[in-house]
Amino acid sequence: MGLPIVMYSLPWLAALKGNRGVVAVEQGDRRAAAQALALLASDPEHYREVSSHSLDSAADALAHNFESLYTDLLRGTLAPVYSPDPSPATMTAILDQNVQFVERHIRRERRSVDRARTDARAQRDIATQLRRDLKTVASQLEESRADAERQRREASRERERALDLARQLEEYDSFAEVPQSRVQANSPSVPRTGFKGWVHGLLPASMRQASFYARHQHSVVTALHTEVLASQAAVQRHLKRIDATLLAVHRDRYKDAEDALTSVNGLTDSVSRLSSVVASDIASLRESSDARASEIEGTLNQIATVGPRVLHVAERLSEVATTESVARAVESGMRPLGSIADTASELAQQLTDLGNSVSSLVEEVHGAVTESDTSARLGQRSAGALRKVGRAVDEVLWADVFHDTTSGSDWFTDRALSPGRWAVGYPFLYVLYRVLDEVRPTSVLELGLGQSTKLIAQYVSSADASHKVVEHDPEWIEVFAANYALPSTTRIAPVPITEENSSDRGSVRRYEGFSAVVGSELYDLIVIDGPYGYGQDLARIDVLDILPECLSERFVIMLDDANRPGEQATSRLIVEMLDRAGIAHATGTYRGQKDIWIAVSADLAFLTTL
Repeated sequence: MGLPIVMYSLPWLAALKGNRGVVAVEQGDRRAAAQALALLASDPEHYREVSSHSLDSAADALAHNFESLYTDLLRGTLAPVYSPDPSPATMTAILDQNVQFVERHIRRERRSVDRARTDARAQRDIATQLRRDLKTVASQLEESRADAERQRREASRERERALDLARQLEEYDSFAEVPQSRVQANSPSVPRTGFKGWVHGLLPASMRQASFYARHQHSVVTALHTEVLASQAAVQRHLKRIDATLLAVHRDRYKDAEDALTSVNGLTDSVSRLSSVVASDIASLRESSDARASEIEGTLNQIATVGPRVLHVAERLSEVATTESVARAVESGMRPLGSIADTASELAQQLTDLGNSVSSLVEEVHGAVTESDTSARLGQRSAGALRKVGRAVDEVLWADVFHDTTSGSDWFTDRALSPGRWAVGYPFLYVLYRVLDEVRPTSVLELGLGQSTKLIAQYVSSADASHKVVEHDPEWIEVFAANYALPSTTRIAPVPITEENSSDRGSVRRYEGFSAVVGSELYDLIVIDGPYGYGQDLARIDVLDILPECLSERFVIMLDDANRPGEQATSRLIVEMLDRAGIAHATGTYRGQKDIWIAVSADLAFLTTL
């Protein structure tokens, strides 16, 4: 049996003419197609009838000699029966179908545009919510910092009170020990009784009076002794209560600190989740925008394909209308000019409507693309804001770590520092303090005068070390020296900067005569925070002129602003020079509001993971 076919009507297909094995329904009429399928499934007799017609149509199709037909087609000798001239009805049907397909595609694209607008509004809502969340995170961070500072002050006050009480107890113990020993050494004998009392009665009055005073003194001393013992017991109880209070204070302090750290970690996780959500939204928006752009491009290509076809159909229709229809009308004595004009007018109107629809579609497409671009830019700004918040959180954590690490330092006593912005940040100060306190460098070279200079200067003044600072701005040197007294072990070398231009490096700011100023001295710590290098593809390259000859066997190189492209390029050149020289080394990066990059000798690799 043959296979019946249910399909939408395509009247211009020759294979469907007289083919009763195909059930054709109007374009887009899903209900009619479903009913035709249901009838075939429910009526076996109808199914056999349509199936038989399908077999007959297949046999008719196989009866053609397709090889000779294709040969005639290529030679241009195909019989007219296989290539009839188009009629107005056929052209009208084809044109109607093309218009219908284009309108359907326009509706589908309009729905895509509506979905794009809905997505854009959803992205705006998400961005608004993210801004609110960022404000909430910032306020929670401020509250956490305030709570941590308050707990630190309370713990400090409790510690001072405990120390004062301990000093008072020590003074009281030194006062109470003397009377106790004196009482034990000089306690008189017990009062006289029995025979001793009778003998005591025979003594003269003066001796009895002396004995009375002795017994009285014994009673007084005994009472004092008992009083002192009771006072000591009370002091011991008070000491136990103080120990319990101190233990509770320390427990509460550490608990509050843990709670604050947990809160900060929670905020950090929230920021990370928000960053992931924004990144995912941006990626999905880009994917949907790319998909819509592909669909729109396909639509425009189809429209570009349909346009020439429509024009061709119109030309053929004009030819047919002026030849065959007119001839038939003349022969039959009719006047078809009016109907031909009406048909041409209808086609012209349909073409005009089609052009207007295409123009509207193009405008809506451009609007959707513009709106999608706006949403993408908004998402990128939100992601940038989240990254800034994440860096601010990291900077707060580094500040707490720095303060806790330097608390009680024997050489870092002047803690008045102003990190951030153009100056180095807390991660730089923390790593620098650990290097100075644990590696104990003896020769330090610093490029750029600033907050790190205060920390290094305090170290070299307490150690047998030298410290050379290269700075280009004489006014800043004067201001710094007026507000901060540097030790004699710190020397400032004022060196102007120049702008160097080269074909491979572009414009680079450099210290003038840097190698001559630095000399041939070996350094075990090089701190690079100058000259200013923003807006350059390669920055702060002066140290490359003296590497690796200037390095001691154990060395540390620290580079600030390592999040900028210029400093990143310089760090890569430093690594290349160390590799060419065969010097074993390790590198690492610390992230805060700014990144710092560090390169160390192999034996100091632990400094890259502090």
